[in-house]
Amino acid sequence: MKKIFSLLFLFAIGFPCCSAATDLVVGTISCKEWVEDRTTDTNYINKSVDQSWVMGFLSAYAETTKTNFLANVKPQSIYSWMDKYCGSQPMKKIDDGALILAHQLIQRMKSKPTTN
Repeated sequence: MKKIFSLLFLFAIGFPCCSAATDLVVGTISCKEWVEDRTTDTNYINKSVDQSWVMGFLSAYAETTKTNFLANVKPQSIYSWMDKYCGSQPMKKIDDGALILAHQLIQRMKSKPTTN
């Protein structure tokens, strides 16, 4: 887990020249920007930064809450959920969506019966 946080930190500070990367340090890009970055082939770097930020946020939230809600969740499922959320909420920020998603995943995890 420390490696993931270290890599995300290095990735975030590795793009100081790009406004999207500096905005992503605190998750302040809009959902409108998320959708644009995900649907425009020329924004591959921004798309990667956006996706990395969301995954880092969710990983940090899982670690902070001591809840492994990301177990068995594929990254593509997370990106698809964010695409739908941001597509319907373009004025929101991606951290708003990521937090809602985290809470939904936690609820889904708690509602599943455990097998022993």
